[in-house]
Amino acid sequence: MRVVVHALLLLIGTSVTVTANDAPKTAKDFLSEAKAHLVGGRINDAMTAFDMAIDLEPKNYLAIFRRAAAQLSVGRMSHALRDFNSVLEIRPDFDQALVQRGKIHLRDCNIPDALNDLRKYSQSTPKDEEILEVIREAERAQPDLIELDSLLEKKQYEPALESLSRLISLCPLHVDLRLKRANIYEETNDLVMAIGDLSRVAGIKPTPQTLHRLANLRVKAGELTDAMASIKECMKQDPENKPCKKVFRELRALEKALKKTEDIFNKSRWKSAVTELLAEKGYMQLAESMGGDSVRLVGYKIACKSYAELNKKEEIMKWCSSVIQLDEENSEALFVRGMVKMEGEDYEDALRDFEKAHNANQQDRRIVDAYQKAQRLLTQSKKKDYYKVLGISRSASKKEIKKAFRKLAQQWHPDKYDGELTEEQVVKKMSEINEAYEVLSDDEKREQFDNGVDPNDQQQQQQHGFRHGGGQPFFFQNGFPQGGGQQFHFNF
Repeated sequence: MRVVVHALLLLIGTSVTVTANDAPKTAKDFLSEAKAHLVGGRINDAMTAFDMAIDLEPKNYLAIFRRAAAQLSVGRMSHALRDFNSVLEIRPDFDQALVQRGKIHLRDCNIPDALNDLRKYSQSTPKDEEILEVIREAERAQPDLIELDSLLEKKQYEPALESLSRLISLCPLHVDLRLKRANIYEETNDLVMAIGDLSRVAGIKPTPQTLHRLANLRVKAGELTDAMASIKECMKQDPENKPCKKVFRELRALEKALKKTEDIFNKSRWKSAVTELLAEKGYMQLAESMGGDSVRLVGYKIACKSYAELNKKEEIMKWCSSVIQLDEENSEALFVRGMVKMEGEDYEDALRDFEKAHNANQQDRRIVDAYQKAQRLLTQSKKKDYYKVLGISRSASKKEIKKAFRKLAQQWHPDKYDGELTEEQVVKKMSEINEAYEVLSDDEKREQFDNGVDPNDQQQQQQHGFRHGGGQPFFFQNGFPQGGGQQFHFNF
């Protein structure tokens, strides 16, 4: 044999001197190398060294245990479990292997096997309070595991959630339990909690199916950036995944449509903003088709504000009501809608909107002023309404006021009246017409009246006083718009 080795060395032009350093490595050497690799963070090199040591000494349970501990430290649970099983086959009474295997079983919610290991460990180490508490928690959770499927089948969501939460606190990495809890949260429309569980599942075991579902929930919750991140991760795992590719295209279209609309909106081009928003394949159409209240709410707010700036009453009522339906404490939308209702002389409904707006935002003086004005107008409407006397709307122009007055004066002037009323009744009627015209033809008096203060009511004048120039910053400057010339202004 030595002749053959010598001949081979000669053939490759090599000479060698055999020393003690060329002796084969022992299991102890490999274990030392493994330890050094672990300290240096070279986990794969450490595992190779452990494998070499265990190949040399397959019954060395301490070497196997050390490899299991290393596997456990980097989250390789199945590999660690296999090694702990091997340790306990060699030495069934090795306590540390028992407790570690029991904890792995518990993380996977394999409660019977976990209790079996932990109880065995506790028999030999009865003073370990930490493990005793883990055993008690596992014993409390065992009925939850048994009853869970029955609760889910009967759709008893509240007790099912309580059971799942106890189990998940015990087994935080259990994918199936988190998916079951996410199902309940989604069924009960608690999107935030459903997203939380699915995000954790995606971190533990990311699959295209989980990532696709997570992206859809994030879209519904209005988390478009996070939804796109989930979809990109799905396509990274499976570039040909059709459901994820479809959502990716939809998100890109939605993102593009929103950016285009916002660019116009931010330049205060209100008419162009709503035209773009409501266009075919525009943001609103895409948002409605993809679902998700938060996504739709963005469009509703843009429409509400834009139409308020354009002073389009019917559209304000439609879109601001849509905002309030999804965000019932949106003080701006409530304020805007209340102003429109007040102009339409629906004072009681206006007061309700102003009250809700004030509860949501007690710092906004505009809301307080509007509420007080609506109260005055409601009281006024039950006493004397100069607009009704002349038979005109509150937005009537000066020309329309004069025309209405002349027409009524011809009809009710005592010298021209031809009817069944007494002279006293006719004089009273004509006096009311004159009084109405006197107030509404005078800009200052009309402004007072439009703010709920009758300039001919001395008591009301003393109670409220009147601040010339209006009291509504950003809204209906100088009273309500006359002849459609004024506009809404507000900020979301």
